[in-house]
Amino acid sequence: MERAARLAQHFVAEQAPAPQLDTHATSLSVKGYNVAVLGAAGGIGQPLSLLLKLSPQVRELRLYDVANTAGVAADLSHIATAPRITSHSGADALPGALYGADLVVIPAGVPRKPGMTRDDLFNINAGIVRTLCEGVARFCPSAWVAVISNPVNSTVPIAAEVLRRAGTFNPSKLFGVTTLDVVRANTFVAEALGLDPAAVNVPVIGGHAGVTILPVLSAATPRLTVPEQQARALMARIQDAGTEVVKAKAGAGSATLSMAYAAARFAEACLRAMSGEPGVVECAYVASSVVKDLPFFASQLRLGPAGIAEFLPLPRLNALEQDNFEGMKEELVSSIAKGVGFMNGNDTCVREAVKQKEERSLCKRIPEPPLSTMMTQQQTDDTLRALLLKDLRIQCRARGINPGGSRDALRERVRDHMLETGDTTLVTEYNGEVAHGVPLPVENRADHAGEGAIGINNNNYNRTDGQNVGNFITDRPSSRVLAPPGGVTHWSFGGDNPAGDMFGAGAKKAAAAPMKQAAQARNVGEAHGGDDLIGAANLGEGGHNNNYSRPSGQNVGNFMTDKPSSRVLAPPGGGSSIVFG
Repeated sequence: MERAARLAQHFVAEQAPAPQLDTHATSLSVKGYNVAVLGAAGGIGQPLSLLLKLSPQVRELRLYDVANTAGVAADLSHIATAPRITSHSGADALPGALYGADLVVIPAGVPRKPGMTRDDLFNINAGIVRTLCEGVARFCPSAWVAVISNPVNSTVPIAAEVLRRAGTFNPSKLFGVTTLDVVRANTFVAEALGLDPAAVNVPVIGGHAGVTILPVLSAATPRLTVPEQQARALMARIQDAGTEVVKAKAGAGSATLSMAYAAARFAEACLRAMSGEPGVVECAYVASSVVKDLPFFASQLRLGPAGIAEFLPLPRLNALEQDNFEGMKEELVSSIAKGVGFMNGNDTCVREAVKQKEERSLCKRIPEPPLSTMMTQQQTDDTLRALLLKDLRIQCRARGINPGGSRDALRERVRDHMLETGDTTLVTEYNGEVAHGVPLPVENRADHAGEGAIGINNNNYNRTDGQNVGNFITDRPSSRVLAPPGGVTHWSFGGDNPAGDMFGAGAKKAAAAPMKQAAQARNVGEAHGGDDLIGAANLGEGGHNNNYSRPSGQNVGNFMTDKPSSRVLAPPGGGSSIVFG
């Protein structure tokens, strides 16, 4: 019976173990991009993260906030879409959220409350944006950055300055998200025309606060033809739409849902452009030269795989829009100055901008004077303190100053140069020339007036201070030869001493040869205007001890003769004599 039972087992199908379910948030491997949302647990961050979880362009969605991030991540991870969700909570988790990110969206900050303007949010949100952008500069310097934190007119200049000081600023990849203004304009115009908002496009230029929001209704598609009074009402509603929501929520929040929708739309446009999709056009507030004296401005942009591919021309403005445009410029200048002043650690720029604004209101001065961006000594020290010794040497060489010495000495040298010239640019490598935009020392500028670009010396040997500028004295002995190689050799094995020949006429002739050459060179120099041709022969007359250090070049004084150019005045080794008796 036992044998029969064992045989029966061979005819019973073996049961496979029950399959185990994958407990990861997303088990599907997909192509796409890593997107980090900084402020994911807030009123904008949560719905924004929800919409990005639905995007087929996202591979991994990284949620960061100072608290309550884990619950949001767990909730979103149950949605059956491909993007993988990761949670990062607290300041120590910021590097993990940013490392390797392709797109960073920043909705972090406090919301507006009844009676608050965007400027009231500045002191709180400015510090938040600065800290987060410092992390971006360190852990994902090549990422696209979309700033939502208000006031955008000031926080984007802060982000730009943080990245610039870290040496990672790419103006083609930093954006202030103004898409909500476009969404609102499309919606309100569609209501006026009785159309689907998806079929309407209204370009919005300027900034992202109050009067700086300028919807160009005359350039709307399809064409909007309304009386001027109705156009004024539409423009005013678009500009004050944020306040409309704040009042309607009665202190319970601001425009979080519509802002999340607009930010998700802009993020999706960025990801499509990264993937190479052509014809991606969005409005955004960026570093721009479209409008004179406004270093940051919102306008229509064509996006490409590397960021901003093209600034589209501004639409033609009618009389109503032109009036708003002139009034908007003053407000934008003040907002930009506030961001720059915050980064400089003082409010000098802010006071100066207000003073200029008051003067323009009285005198109607146009254009506005440029804003100051000078750094204080303490800020310069703080910036340079983080640099290694090799980095400080690179800064010295790029500025044409002595790169030798200790770390403290180099830091002091670079700091003094920054404060004297006003140039605070930090270079990452040195290619052998003084960096563009770095002024030469005052005493040397006259010598290079005709050499082209400011601060560039194309011939490093053609400077009055010599090609060895920056060398320094140490206590290390130099290599020197006390006697010429070869000399005079005498072997004597008895008999007459030939010293009369060795130390007589022959030796005197050999010793006189260098002096004769120096005299010939001096005569040639006098014949060609007195230039010093051989430094050793003219040291007593104030000549250069470095033949390459003369302003006229190292080859000055050469001339053509009918004599062979290569000749040996004396055989190598001097004279030798061997006597055998």
